[in-house]
Amino acid sequence: MSEPERGGYVMVVPWYDRSAFAEICTASPSPGVARDYDRWRDQATQAIERLLRQGKMIEIVTIRPAEYRAWLSLHAHCDSPLSRQRFVRELALG
Repeated sequence: MSEPERGGYVMVVPWYDRSAFAEICTASPSPGVARDYDRWRDQATQAIERLLRQGKMIEIVTIRPAEYRAWLSLHAHCDSPLSRQRFVRELALG
């Protein structure tokens, strides 16, 4: 996902630590996303490196389960890959 910033686009990349990944991603996995944290981290790191090699600007946004659940409650959303994308976008726009 990307957001406009100063005439360009910033790619917003969600990031999870091991416990957040276990709490959020394994409870409601996204299609095509690894269910194992180490595999997910390797895939995410490769994607970030690819974006940087392409000259893309990125912003890494750390997802914290308690904040995400509070956001879901306020916005009456159920947990889904789309909800996570919206949450990360809102964090990035701050």
